Amino acid sequence: EVEPNASIAGTPHGWKLSGTLPDKDGVSLLQTVNGEIGVNLDVVDVFGMRLGTTTIVARARDGKIEIDPIDATLNSGRLHLEPTVITDKQGITWLHFGPTSALMDAVVNEEVSQRVLSYAASALYQATRVRGRVSLSLNEAFIPIAAGPDVQARIDGDILFDSVEFMPGPFLDQLIGLFKQERRPLLVLHDPVSIRIVGRMIYQEGLIIPLGTVAAIGIEGAVDFDQNIDLVASFAFAPPRKEVPVLSDLLANTQIQVPIKGT
Repeated sequence: EVEPNASIAGTPHGWKLSGTLPDKDGVSLLQTVNGEIGVNLDVVDVFGMRLGTTTIVARARDGKIEIDPIDATLNSGRLHLEPTVITDKQGITWLHFGPTSALMDAVVNEEVSQRVLSYAASALYQATRVRGRVSLSLNEAFIPIAAGPDVQARIDGDILFDSVEFMPGPFLDQLIGLFKQERRPLLVLHDPVSIRIVGRMIYQEGLIIPLGTVAAIGIEGAVDFDQNIDLVASFAFAPPRKEVPVLSDLLANTQIQVPIKGT
C-alpha cells in the first residue's frame, strides 16, 4: 500500500518441525508444534534503500513465535534489528522493535532523500546534490501482523543527520528566498529530527536549517504518505556580531512563524 515498487528476492532457509497435530477444536498448530523456518534474503529494495544479504529465521516455541536478531547492511550502513512478536489484551498481534534496534551511518543520495527522508525532513523535498549519512535511533515501533483494517502502525524515534549536504528544491527555495543572497546556498543538516509515525501520517519535530550567519529556519508538523502537508516554518534571525543597542536584543528574541499547507 505504501511502496508498490518494492522488490524482494531470496531462497528458502533450512526448516524443521516437531510435535503433534492438534486433535481438539480451538487448539492451534502453534500450540502443539515447535520448529523453525526462515529465508535467505538476496535482494531487498524498498524506497531506494537496499538491504544487504541476510537471513531471517522465525522459531515456534511453546505456543509463541520468536524471531532471531537481524544483522545486515542498509545503504552501506549497519542495521541491527531485534524483533519480537507480542499479542495485546485485545488479541492484536504486533511485530515490536525497541531501543536495541537501530541503523548507523547509512549513505544518503537523491533517491533516498526524495522517496524516504523528505517525509521526515521536508526540507529535502526535490533537493539535489544530496550527500552524507544518516542514522536511525528507535524508541519503539509497533507493526500490526494480525489485526483489523483500522489498526495502525506506530513508530517513534530520531533521525540523526551527519553533515547531510544538499541544494534546496523549490519548496525550500520559497522560504530562503525571503533573504537576499547572491546565489543558492549549499545547505547542511546536522541536528536530529524526532519522528512519530501513526498509520499513514508522519509527525516531525526538530528540523533546523542554518542559513549561514543570517538566520535559521525550523520546520515541524505533519506529512502523510499522499504528500499532504501541515507544517509550520519558524524563522529566527541571528543578531549582528557587534552589539547594537535595541537591534541586537530585538533580533535575538524575534521569531516569525508561517503555516504551510497543501501538497
